Amino acid sequence: MPIENRPTVRLNNCDQGHESAISWIEYDNGQPNATDRWTLTCKIHGVIKGRASAARKADAKEAAARQALQQLGQN
Repeated sequence: MPIENRPTVRLNNCDQGHESAISWIEYDNGQPNATDRWTLTCKIHGVIKGRASAARKADAKEAAARQALQQLGQN
């Protein structure tokens, strides 16, 4: 996927000029030394707009960003 089409890039582009309204919470659900699941939550102005889990942190972030874009009507 071209970088400009990635959900995180699109979400950041939507945030331009809004004083960094986006924040992320990341949680490692794995056990020490055996990380197997990440959950990332995307908040915009403190409101949860997306949450996703995946084995790779980057995949969870992209999925949460995709949900946030949908919430913002930016499919």
